[in-house]
Amino acid sequence: MFKLVGVVLLFSFGGEFMKGMLFRYLSVVTLLVGLGGCASGLEYAEVPAPVVTDKATVVVYRVFSMQGAAWTHGVFVDGRHIANLRNDGFTRFLVRPGLHKVSVGTKSKLTRHAEPVEMAAGETYYFGEPPSMMPYAPIDFVRVEEDKAQKWLRGKKYQPPLIADVE
Repeated sequence: MFKLVGVVLLFSFGGEFMKGMLFRYLSVVTLLVGLGGCASGLEYAEVPAPVVTDKATVVVYRVFSMQGAAWTHGVFVDGRHIANLRNDGFTRFLVRPGLHKVSVGTKSKLTRHAEPVEMAAGETYYFGEPPSMMPYAPIDFVRVEEDKAQKWLRGKKYQPPLIADVE
């Protein structure tokens, strides 16, 4: 894919006979369509939930917001970097049973923490940012009940974790 993008850019902005406006326009459209496909992922309903009895499943989502839209949010469990979330996305991973603290932020500054949760094997725990009607209000990060999480997860794009099974 990226070789194709390089060739399109090379020919659309170089070479004497390739200087026509139509060719440039088509090249840019091809580039945008090609890269648009790279950014999409499976939606929440399309990602099968793991069936695991000896671990707890954790789902972390990020609601769409213009505030901080260009930045990924790091997801951490007990201070360990597990995943990066882009705007309007979610991730799913496994943890051993026990008390865990889920946080979001950057490696140097974990900015938001959910209360520590005692996680049981075979259970699923949801964490996220509840939608806010105020555009620049501080963002909460909390454990969310399953029924609310299922509603907010509709349409979210799957972003694989860096570590799928946290030991």
